[in-house]
Amino acid sequence: MRLEEIEVVVTDHAYDRYCERVGQIERQELHEQLQQNITERDCRYKDGYCKIGEVWWACAPAECLLILITCLGETHIDIPAAKRWERQHRDRVNLGDLANW
Repeated sequence: MRLEEIEVVVTDHAYDRYCERVGQIERQELHEQLQQNITERDCRYKDGYCKIGEVWWACAPAECLLILITCLGETHIDIPAAKRWERQHRDRVNLGDLANW
């Protein structure tokens, strides 16, 4: 499947967290921005997390959908790597704090 064929679904919770953690934006504008980032291949997915543009999301991929469950915000930290580290060291990474780094 080509990236252009994937449709992004932004849940209400994900939209609210985006507005809180990244900035206010109209829902339609956010959707268009996300679709453009995906079409331009400015995205990556791993272990239930995706980075679209500069923003990390918890997501659930489906057949031709990418369902964004919550917005984790903008951070330089590799979220999937941080979660792996957390499991390996039996520690806890507070994802809520990552958006403020």
